Amino acid sequence: MSGSLKVSVPQRSDGWCDEDLEQALQFDCGYCPVYSHEHGPCKPKRAGTGALRAPTLYLSETSAREGDSVLFWCSVISQAPACRVVFCKDKEEILSQTSSEEKVTYDYDHEVSRGSTGKYACGYEIKDSYNRVNRSQLSSAKHLRIT
Repeated sequence: MSGSLKVSVPQRSDGWCDEDLEQALQFDCGYCPVYSHEHGPCKPKRAGTGALRAPTLYLSETSAREGDSVLFWCSVISQAPACRVVFCKDKEEILSQTSSEEKVTYDYDHEVSRGSTGKYACGYEIKDSYNRVNRSQLSSAKHLRIT
C-alpha cells in the first residue's frame, strides 16, 4: 500500500502532551462536524468506555551522550490507522507525524543535545466513520538521561 508521511515540528503545544493518562481528552481537532444550534459548540469530553488504547513508546537507549542519536518507536495498536502520531518531551509536543498509510510503528530519530534529558511519551489520533478525530491516551513516559 503506498502512502505518504509528513513530519512537522509544532510551533506551540495544543495541550495534549500535558495531560495525565487518567485525564486523556477526546477532541474534534478544533472544528465540530456535528455542531448544531440546539446543542451549542462542541467541547472536549473525558475519554471513557471505548477510549483509544495508549500506544507503547520504546527508546533505543535510555542513556546517551550529546551528539548521539536515539531512536524512538511509538507502537500503535488500533482497529483504524492512525492519522497523526505525536511525540512529547516533558509534557510538550516536540514532533508530529501525519500518515495516510497503515502502520503499526512510527519512529523518530532524535539527535541528542544537552537539553535532551527528560521524560518522553507518544500518542495518536484516528478518524471515526464520521471523520471526527479521536485521541488516544498517552503512552507511559520513558526517561532519557544525557551523560
